[in-house]
Amino acid sequence: MNKLHLLALVAIFAVACNQDAPESKEVLLTGQIANAKGDSIAFSVNDDYLKFPVDENGNFDARFTADAGYYTFNYQRERATCYLTPGDSSHVSFDTAEFDESMTFSGASANDNNYLAGKYLLKEDLGKERDIRTLYSMPEDSFLMAIDASRETVEAFLAQADISETFRTIEEQNLKYEFVRDKMNYESYHKYFAGVEEVALSESLQAMIDGIDYSDEQKFKTVPSYKAMVEGHFMDIAYMEGIEDALTEMGEFESAYLKEKLATNMLMILGPGEQNLNAVVDKLKTFVSDEDLVADLDEKYESLKMLIPGNASPSFEFKNVNDQMVSIEDLKGKNLYIDVWATWCCRCSS
Repeated sequence: MNKLHLLALVAIFAVACNQDAPESKEVLLTGQIANAKGDSIAFSVNDDYLKFPVDENGNFDARFTADAGYYTFNYQRERATCYLTPGDSSHVSFDTAEFDESMTFSGASANDNNYLAGKYLLKEDLGKERDIRTLYSMPEDSFLMAIDASRETVEAFLAQADISETFRTIEEQNLKYEFVRDKMNYESYHKYFAGVEEVALSESLQAMIDGIDYSDEQKFKTVPSYKAMVEGHFMDIAYMEGIEDALTEMGEFESAYLKEKLATNMLMILGPGEQNLNAVVDKLKTFVSDEDLVADLDEKYESLKMLIPGNASPSFEFKNVNDQMVSIEDLKGKNLYIDVWATWCCRCSS
């Protein structure tokens, strides 16, 4: 075999290997925190939380496998959003004393992420000009004018930003649904803040809400405000009308991915008070293909069915005010009042 043929074979082999090699999906964000107060930072990645250590000098190195997209990171009680792309290396620095105001990105996607940091501050300033109570207490026409004025301000900020065209395209969609969600909230928020029982929406606002498509899988995967809007829509149905009604609407979707993701949310809020619990569980199973989720659903159902109204209470023990263990059987035949408090509630004595 002559050298020319040998070199040709080597070149073909190299190309074939490159085609077969999987593309790197690792996302990298390093950071430096001034006045660091915690030893870890957490990222929201594909509905999971990944923790990365923060050293004594406030440095961290976050590496995880994911697609390009928006990611939220949490440090202590603060949180921020960034846009990361696999294969790129980005860096963020911030001071805990002025978290949002001090945040600065460098490296790959620096302009995209500095835009996001600036957008947050801009929307914060707009919120100070007109707080949520004032905004949603307005009559509908005044409310819509205020929302559209804010939208135009933020869109102008995006228009003049020096960002990548790929990110600009998706951020335009993200902004759109941020303000769509604000308008969708008007009826329920106005009832609360204005103290009224009924709200008659205009035909145009009602038509906008009725015309929303909740079944776009691609937007659900890539546009965080659209994802939040879809999840919020079905959670509202589940809480106000019941999970079965939410599943009925979800059942019209063609996307198995959307059905499973939304069904997972329903699993989290499934409770013994749900009407037709058996039917709801059976329907949830038709939306879920992941074996672990099916097992979680079966396990939850076994515990919930004991709590269906009308059934005898399962046995349990607790400490009374005298720090003594008491079982539910000890109180048989007596009227029992159970006062339940969440861990974040403050009990104040009068």
